[in-house]
Amino acid sequence: MVFVKYCSSDSWFGDAPASSNTFGFAFRGSRIVSAVIDAMTKYNGLGASGGAERLLFGGCSAGGRGALVNLDAVAAAVPSNVQVQGLLDAAAWVDVQPIIPNMLTLQDMTQDLYGFTSPPIPADCAAQYTGSDAWMCLWPSYRLPFIKTNYFLNAAQFDAFQIMYDTNNLDSTYCCNTAPEQQWVEQFQTDTLSLIQSLPSANPVYSSVCLVHCLSCNADFWLFTVNGVSLAQAMNEWYFGNNAVNVVGQCTGWDCTLQCSGGPWEPTNQPCTTSTNVCANDYYLTPSTVGAASGQQQPGQQQQNNNQQTQAGIAAWNAQNLRNNPNAQSQFAAIAVQQGNAAGSVGATEPALSAQQQQKLSCQSNAAAQLAQAQAQQQAGNANAAQLVQQAQAAQAACGR
Repeated sequence: MVFVKYCSSDSWFGDAPASSNTFGFAFRGSRIVSAVIDAMTKYNGLGASGGAERLLFGGCSAGGRGALVNLDAVAAAVPSNVQVQGLLDAAAWVDVQPIIPNMLTLQDMTQDLYGFTSPPIPADCAAQYTGSDAWMCLWPSYRLPFIKTNYFLNAAQFDAFQIMYDTNNLDSTYCCNTAPEQQWVEQFQTDTLSLIQSLPSANPVYSSVCLVHCLSCNADFWLFTVNGVSLAQAMNEWYFGNNAVNVVGQCTGWDCTLQCSGGPWEPTNQPCTTSTNVCANDYYLTPSTVGAASGQQQPGQQQQNNNQQTQAGIAAWNAQNLRNNPNAQSQFAAIAVQQGNAAGSVGATEPALSAQQQQKLSCQSNAAAQLAQAQAQQQAGNANAAQLVQQAQAAQAACGR
C-alpha cells in the first residue's frame, strides 16, 4: 500500500510552476501522481513479476477528485501487465448553486483552479467543453462520463461536504427548515441520483441517504452500512468477486436524514470524514421509533430519541453483529441492492474477520460506547464526567495499538 499525503493544494489536478499567475505557488498535483507511479514501477516492483498484477488507485474527497481526473492517465502509465481500477470516494460533486447568495462557489473555485494550474485534460472531454466551459472537465459530474477505466464510486445523496459548503456551513437552526431550503437540498439529492443513474453499469455505486462524506479512510469503511451492507463488503464483491453491486438508498427527501443516528446535523454539523467522536457517535445507523423517512415526530421528541439512539447504537457495535447488524435494517424500508451479471451474495462472500480483527473492532465498539456515555454525563453536568471522558479517550487510543 502507498499513501500519498495531500500537499499540492490543487486536488491533484495541476502541473504549473510558480509564477505571478499562481500567486507564487507551484501546483504540481498531477505531476506528483505521475512521479509516484514512476517510482513504484522503477523502485518498488510494480509490474516486475511479468504476470497479471492489479493496482487499486483511489482517494477520498479532494483525493477522490484527484483519483477521478488522473485515473485514466495512471492506467496508461503502468506496465501493460498491471490492471488499474479506481476508488472514487466522496468525489461526485454535482453542479448546484449554493443556497446562500453571492458567496464564492465551488464552481468559481474550479474555474479559477483550471485557469492557473494547467491541468492535463483528455482530448474527448476538451472537445466537449470548450472556451469558457473548459473548466467543466475538472468538475466531477461532467468528467465522470469520460472515464474509461473501471471504478467504484461512493456518492452520498446528501454529501456532507458539498451541502455544508453550499449552505455556508450553517447548522440545523438554518438549514433545512423552510420550504425553499428543503426544496434546494432535495434537488441536490435528485441531481446526485440522476448522475448515479447515468453512469455505466460496470462501475458500481455505493450511495447512502445519510449526511456523510468519506467512508474509506477510517473505520466507517467496515462499520457504516446501508441496509446491512458496508462499503467494504460491496467493494469486496466488485474487486475480488468481479460483481458490480450497486447499493443505493431509495428513500427520498430531507426527512430521510432523520433516520440516521443523531439526525442530520446533531450534535454538530461536522462532516463524517474522520473517526472523531462526532462521526463515530453520530452517523452509524441505529434503531428508529418511526417508520422509514416518515418524519412524523416533533423536533424535541426527535432530538431526545436521537440522543438515546446514538448511545444505544454505539453500544450495540461489536464483533458479533458487524456482519449482520439488525440496527442497519431499520434505516429504510426500501433499499435497492442491484447485482450485476455475476451471481452471488455480498454477505456470503465477505472474508471472515481474524481473531485479532474481531478483538480490535470489539475494543473500538466498547470504547466508543464508554465515551458516548461519559460525554452524555458531561453534558448533564456530572462533576466527574471530565475524568471519565479522558479515560474513555485513552481506551479508544489503546484499541489501535
